[in-house]
Amino acid sequence: MKTVSKEGKGIYTEKKSEFIAFAKRADSFEEIKSFIEKLKKEYKDARHICYACKTPDGIRQYDDKEPQKTAGAPIMKIIEAKELENVVVAVVRYFGGIKLGAANLSAAYAKAAANAVENAEICTLTLCKISELTLSLKDGAAFKKALLKGRGKILKEVYNSSAIFTVAEKDGDSTLNDMLKYFNVTVRNCGREWINF
Repeated sequence: MKTVSKEGKGIYTEKKSEFIAFAKRADSFEEIKSFIEKLKKEYKDARHICYACKTPDGIRQYDDKEPQKTAGAPIMKIIEAKELENVVVAVVRYFGGIKLGAANLSAAYAKAAANAVENAEICTLTLCKISELTLSLKDGAAFKKALLKGRGKILKEVYNSSAIFTVAEKDGDSTLNDMLKYFNVTVRNCGREWINF
């Protein structure tokens, strides 16, 4: 899955109208609602704040009183063309006093959205099995060394009377199970997450 790892911003001007776009990772509609509210406060004098998003909650396109399908739809086309998931692209429009017409308006929203996506950092996430492993301190050092040579990824490590690792392993990979045969370890399955592996 491809998503935004660092927010991007793009600006496009057409006949005195300014389009300021933002591409940002979003994992839920609730996150998007908060983000749009923040934009409304920051750009309170803007005429429109339009967006499109694709999250596990679903897909949305919002035209914010622009003519139907002239804002949200072209923004969504950019998201789909870049094959992005868990993302919102929002475009703030300052009206310049000249009507653009539906075709030019759609193109302006698409160009601003494309600029924001181009300026964002994109990463590929992999579905991983997450486990918490508890080992003796002695075994912990050897396990960490072996894991780092293999294909697992340590997400968190805590040392007290024992060594506790939270690790990610690519779904379907058996590297971790093969390694654990050589250690005295307690394993707790923590589910699955999308990880930048």
